[in-house]
Amino acid sequence: MAIATGRSFSVRYPPNRADLGLDSGENNGYIRTTVSPMNRENYNPYWAWLGLNDWKKYGINPRTVVAGAAAVLAVVMYFLQESLLALLHMLCGLFAPVFSIICAFYWLALYLRKSWTGTNVYVFFVACVFGEIAGQVVFGTENIYRAWLVGSVLGTASLASLTSTLPTSRSALLLTFLSFIRFLSGSTLHGLRPWLRPYVAYLCGILGCILSKYTETHVFKQSQVVNHLTPDGKIPVIRRRRTSSQSSTASLSHKTRRTSLPALSQKNQVSLLIRVAS
Repeated sequence: MAIATGRSFSVRYPPNRADLGLDSGENNGYIRTTVSPMNRENYNPYWAWLGLNDWKKYGINPRTVVAGAAAVLAVVMYFLQESLLALLHMLCGLFAPVFSIICAFYWLALYLRKSWTGTNVYVFFVACVFGEIAGQVVFGTENIYRAWLVGSVLGTASLASLTSTLPTSRSALLLTFLSFIRFLSGSTLHGLRPWLRPYVAYLCGILGCILSKYTETHVFKQSQVVNHLTPDGKIPVIRRRRTSSQSSTASLSHKTRRTSLPALSQKNQVSLLIRVAS
């Protein structure tokens, strides 16, 4: 049962806010209020990245969790120290050739940066991988230095270089460099299986090219044009001051020149004299 309040408002025409004692700043359903700032005294971003801040709700100290994880890791390393030492020895043996291949392709990509685009780099290495897969499937993986296997890789790489923007001389340089890097990876990456060594070389090569493109973008980039805007959002420019004579012809600069009135009068006089003489 509805109780009359003495005021009736239509649905179509809402009540006046002044009648209800509301401020004009409370329009559109928004009101003015305040909130308390977040307490960041005990906030640690590293615990947040590891997802350990929520553990405080359950009464678990994150430092205790980290200490327990370190203790478990130390026990595992103690029992697996022989395997870990062998793994560390293998990684140390792979570090030098892998770093050398990355640096080699890094400097090569910097040298060819004006003619070897990023798309051509990806297409080249994808072609090398497909050529390696096809050669190993057809000719086997026992000997990665087999002539037919090397020929399949260089053939697909040649097709990729022909479709790129590289000149012929630099394409030949790139193919020679690729064959040398493939031989270097096969003879130095002893910790890996023979069939896997060329793929590691291609991966290191594309990583070096990506690093070179990053260097090219952030080191060799040109200075950008800075636009200084005025308070009203306009860009200040310098142009010639337009006079009254120029203002009348500025709108007609793209049109053909109109014949002046004195010229028209002279033309009419000449035609009249010709008629009289005839």
